[in-house]
This record gives sequence, structure tokens and C-alpha cells, in this order.
Amino acid sequence: MNSTQDIITFIKTDILIEELEVADSLEEIDEHAELVGAGLDLDSIELLDLVSAVEKKYGLKFKEFPSELVQQKMSSIHSLSEFISEQLAA
Repeated sequence: MNSTQDIITFIKTDILIEELEVADSLEEIDEHAELVGAGLDLDSIELLDLVSAVEKKYGLKFKEFPSELVQQKMSSIHSLSEFISEQLAA
């Protein structure tokens, strides 16, 4: 099952903690914080790694969506997870 919460956990644990090492524990990561800027402050390489891991895990291709939509949906872990869940259900 790929519920929004499962996707959030995957992004936090597998990508942000284990792969990118931007935090040490789940509690340190606010799923509503901005991915870029004041929140998690991911750089462009980290964002590419995040996109690549999500595409690999869920079989999505972000380039198939309008760039404005992708930017909007990648504002936070929560909004990204909802977007992924919606696409998987479609």
C-alpha cells in the first residue's frame, strides 16, 4: 500500500535520513517544512537525488508534468507525498 503516510515515511527515512543524511531522526523532520529555503534547506543536488529516488521507487517521471505543478507539489514532504499518492491512485 502506498498511503500518503507510507510515502512520507519513505521520503523521511530512506531518502532524507539514510541517503542524504540531512537529519538523524524522523522527529527532526517536519513534513510541512519547505524542502528549499527556510525549512529543510535542500540544495539542487539533494533535490535531484530526492526526485530520482521517488521516480525509481514509485515509477513516476516528473518531467511528464508541467514544471509549475512539480514546483508547487515539491514545496514540502507532505505536499509531495500527497501528489505521489494521487498519481499512484490514478
